[in-house]
Amino acid sequence: MDLLPKINTVDIRRLCGDQIKIKKKGADVGSADQRAEEAAQKEIKKGDKDVSDAKSRFLERKRMREEKLAQMK
Repeated sequence: MDLLPKINTVDIRRLCGDQIKIKKKGADVGSADQRAEEAAQKEIKKGDKDVSDAKSRFLERKRMREEKLAQMK
């Protein structure tokens, strides 16, 4: 049994600060984040009542990351 936690390529990019580009099956791994963000934006357009808990948490974490980056600059 593997005792190490599973780390996917998106996690590796985040840990490296997007300084490296990891290719997997010919597609940029960053597209997974892009698709998740687009799906969340579509849900917001439908109305705040229809946004699922997972997507609202995703948007909250994204907003917090952007605020931290703005404070660091």
